[in-house]
Amino acid sequence: MIADSRFGDVGKVGAVGEARTGRVLAQLAGRESGPTVIHDVRIPIPGFTANIDHVVISGRDVTLLDSKVWRAGFYWTLGGVTRRGMELAAHCDKKTLQTGVEGIGRMLRNMGVAAHFRRSVLVVWPGPGGVSPNLVLYRPRSTATVIGRDDQSTLRRIARLTGSRPGDPQVVSAISRIIYA
Repeated sequence: MIADSRFGDVGKVGAVGEARTGRVLAQLAGRESGPTVIHDVRIPIPGFTANIDHVVISGRDVTLLDSKVWRAGFYWTLGGVTRRGMELAAHCDKKTLQTGVEGIGRMLRNMGVAAHFRRSVLVVWPGPGGVSPNLVLYRPRSTATVIGRDDQSTLRRIARLTGSRPGDPQVVSAISRIIYA
């Protein structure tokens, strides 16, 4: 996990969400013949500085996951714009996962590595007070949303979305090259 000091308390809260998702993914990867999980990878696009929190590789299927901690509230999307209540919530409409699929996909193709990208996953954990945000009308583009509640329900949902077979060694090796060091 990257805890970038430029983001202050927001970065610390984000690191908590990444760690919680990381613990769930460790359980998934720890299963007999479980998938490969890689954390904190660069998006291989020159000048692009955002990272992908987690990558799950199941066979040749690749799933990118991002972890967030959001305050309680009703989040809804209309016309590609998300609000929390009536307030704009621009942080909900970032395209990091889409950009990651494009950049990592291009890198794999250039390396001659065959892989298939599954729908990306956004794992949203409750913020202060432990009240989960209401995401029933939140519609991120090309992304499934999982509300992090307890580790077992979150684990089951993530396993369904990512797959649970061992990662193909060629795909794992290629993606391992873009881990933040």
